Amino acid sequence: MIEPVSLSQGHYECRSLDATLPVLTGLLAMEVLERNTDCAMLKHPNTEWRLVVHEGGPDAATKPLANRCR
Repeated sequence: MIEPVSLSQGHYECRSLDATLPVLTGLLAMEVLERNTDCAMLKHPNTEWRLVVHEGGPDAATKPLANRCR
């Protein structure tokens, strides 16, 4: 069994970076380290944890709450 020590990076897909980043920075206090037209890398304020956010655009598929690898 794998026994992870920590989560160091995550990935999130959104429809709009302009709508998503204010939530992640304002509500969760994450810091934007890098940003381009369709991708941003954020840092957790108290750890080295990183979150990579990709913009899927308005036509991005809606994923169910239980969307996960099988």
